[in-house]
Amino acid sequence: MSRLSKDLVEHRLPLKEGFKLYKQLAQGFNPGVLQMVKKKVECLLSSEFIRRTEYADWLSNIVPLIKKKNKVCVCANFRNLNLVIPKDE
Repeated sequence: MSRLSKDLVEHRLPLKEGFKLYKQLAQGFNPGVLQMVKKKVECLLSSEFIRRTEYADWLSNIVPLIKKKNKVCVCANFRNLNLVIPKDE
């Protein structure tokens, strides 16, 4: 993934005027689910699909979805972000 140009794969979202950035409170997980989430996140980090950030302007919790055969899918909770993005008509 590191060979892709940032102009091609990175974009900025337009935010409505007057809204402040929102950081969700940290969410706890069941210890069994937490181990699966850590394993999945480490896999995404090692493949350079995601990266660590020091100062996030917008912080959303992850939502683990348990799939068949005890596999986990990691998604982000963007409910608060959806409120401040202008809607397409």
